[in-house]
Amino acid sequence: PSIAAGRIFGMGNRGSDEVVWALPGKDGSGIWVTPLGPAFSQRASQGKEGPGCTPTVDGERLYVEGLAGNVACLQVADGKILWQRSMTEDFGGRVPMWSYRESPLVDGDKVIVTPGGADAILVALNKLTGETIWKSQVPGGSAASYASAIAIDFDGQRQYVQLTAKALVGVAASDGKFLWRYDKPANRMGINCSTALFHEGMVFASSAYGAGGGLVKLS
Repeated sequence: PSIAAGRIFGMGNRGSDEVVWALPGKDGSGIWVTPLGPAFSQRASQGKEGPGCTPTVDGERLYVEGLAGNVACLQVADGKILWQRSMTEDFGGRVPMWSYRESPLVDGDKVIVTPGGADAILVALNKLTGETIWKSQVPGGSAASYASAIAIDFDGQRQYVQLTAKALVGVAASDGKFLWRYDKPANRMGINCSTALFHEGMVFASSAYGAGGGLVKLS
């Protein structure tokens, strides 16, 4: 769950639906539950606990990502859905083995998510309308994993950094142009969950299955 303005927001399954919910503020108001769609059928038993996204709160709006790649923007006050996009149907994404698990990144007027499609590893959506601002391709190919993207500033340029199934990558925030790729932190299983760290021009990421970690210095 995420906490904002004294309230708690989260995702889960209720019956046959995947839902977003809000717990009340200090005055006891603001409880709501909004269905996003049918609960996604998990292929592996370890993944049957339901959605893993931490909702991202941005002022009066809430951004979430369901297990099947359903990205939605809701009103914080009452849970009304303002827009929805599908990372599989709209961007050719392929649902990872353990389903989509990232938390959307809100940066300025954009929402950044990771469909993992052939021509849309990362996409930027207009946070108010859900319209596509840009799609980003990564040379050498990759797919979506489970980490969440971060925004960094380096050498006068804003970038989005994400640990995908095969590599740690950086793309330009302005137009999604591919900037760099570093394969070392990604494991052979494509199960990469950790959010990358940025400090003084260096980016670190790590994963399990014997991969360990890797630190890259940007130039």
